[in-house]
Amino acid sequence: MSVLTQNNRNMSEISGLLNKLPTANQSFADLRKSGAVYVDKTDYVYALASSKPWVLTRPRRFGKSTLLSTIAELFRHGVKPYDGHDSYLKGLLLSSAGLMKGSTKCCSLILRS
Repeated sequence: MSVLTQNNRNMSEISGLLNKLPTANQSFADLRKSGAVYVDKTDYVYALASSKPWVLTRPRRFGKSTLLSTIAELFRHGVKPYDGHDSYLKGLLLSSAGLMKGSTKCCSLILRS
């Protein structure tokens, strides 16, 4: 295989990966449905959801909305299948670490004004 052919193949693979990078969508469920690149931070989600309140202060485009969407998915549906499909958390650290074994939802949410 020539160097030029190999370079074209590499560029094609890179282009395919770039197309899977999320650009504007911060919905956890939509990212998982579309097969977009998702950095699994669900091991932190359990720690956040089962401890004292936190304030998330990070720069723009740092994943705050996606993290909150992930937490919302966990509170709404847990790790069990629902609506005819597997949980979007299936295969991620949270579901495979045994933290959620046998449960549908991990915690309850109390909102105060």
